[in-house]
Amino acid sequence: MAKLEELTVVQLKKQLEKLGLGTGGTKTELQLRLREALEANSINVEEHEFFDEKPDKNSEIVAIMNLMMQKLEKNSEEQAHSSRKLEEKLEQKSNEITQKLEQNSEELLGLKKLTYIFCVIQRTSIY
Repeated sequence: MAKLEELTVVQLKKQLEKLGLGTGGTKTELQLRLREALEANSINVEEHEFFDEKPDKNSEIVAIMNLMMQKLEKNSEEQAHSSRKLEEKLEQKSNEITQKLEQNSEELLGLKKLTYIFCVIQRTSIY
């Protein structure tokens, strides 16, 4: 297995070909193109290892599983972040609703008092 910087031009071209990308250019251009493609797929280029020409199946399976684990961890982190944001918004809305209910309760109590006073005045003026 090899890191991106360790790949030869031939290996870089094979990797790019597997991804359906152009294989022309200098070694630096090929490395950049491969790096951008991997990063676009949320693959950590610094940790990713490429297979030699004839990898054994177990190494290939382990590498694929490692990539899948990286993606799962990234997705879990993103979901946890989203969950925290949703919880914060929910708490904020809940507080807003509670404040509005308290305000409405106070207004309702004031209206009940006014209604009571109005009824008392009406009764007094009739008699």
